[in-house]
Amino acid sequence: MNCRAFVSNANARRFTERSRGDASDIDGQLVRASERERTSQTPYRNCFIIVDRNRFDQHLRMKRLPLVSTLGRPAPSIGSPVTPAMLNCSSSRRRNLCLLLLVLALPASAADRAEEVRATEIAFAKAFADRDAKKFFLYLADDAQFLGRRNTMRGKQEVIAGWSEFFKPAVAPFRWQPERVVTNAAGDLGFSSGPVFDEAGVQIGTFTSTWVRQPDGSWKILFDGGSACPTTKQPAQ
Repeated sequence: MNCRAFVSNANARRFTERSRGDASDIDGQLVRASERERTSQTPYRNCFIIVDRNRFDQHLRMKRLPLVSTLGRPAPSIGSPVTPAMLNCSSSRRRNLCLLLLVLALPASAADRAEEVRATEIAFAKAFADRDAKKFFLYLADDAQFLGRRNTMRGKQEVIAGWSEFFKPAVAPFRWQPERVVTNAAGDLGFSSGPVFDEAGVQIGTFTSTWVRQPDGSWKILFDGGSACPTTKQPAQ
């Protein structure tokens, strides 16, 4: 082997070893860079995981809070943060309360109001039968008008003066009872009608009365009248 070949082989070996060393350095740098990247990214990834977990926990609490309030379990302690679920729950409670108050404020049905008028008419007739003039006249409206056979009594005082004559006998000269009772849709105006009987229990006529509901819930008679039935007299059952 000549000198030139020996030198060439030596240079080749040095080049190969240098190449291997450079490659090792490059691999080492890549590994270290990968480690640094993984290490540097791990905290951020952990942060993301924590944030996502917190969001999930908050979502569960928001879903659970209305159910807890509905079941009557203890509410969140004072000083705890106000969450959207708490606000929504409060709004729902306020809405339910408003609906309840609205239902309570609605007027009673026509049937209920009609029963009120019927009960008032019965009490009105009972006061007359019991000879209780004071109670009887309490049912009169101030502008009441009673249509008699010959004249019309206008106003409460005229009605009291005209009907006071019927309270002089110890026994009521006649009596009546409601049969048909109706009210308007607003429930503040009622109409009652029924037979009128004499002392022997024979029907002598039919009465009609108009009642007005007062602000305190009571009913007062506004119009009263009737018609006689001389041809068909039937004893009361």
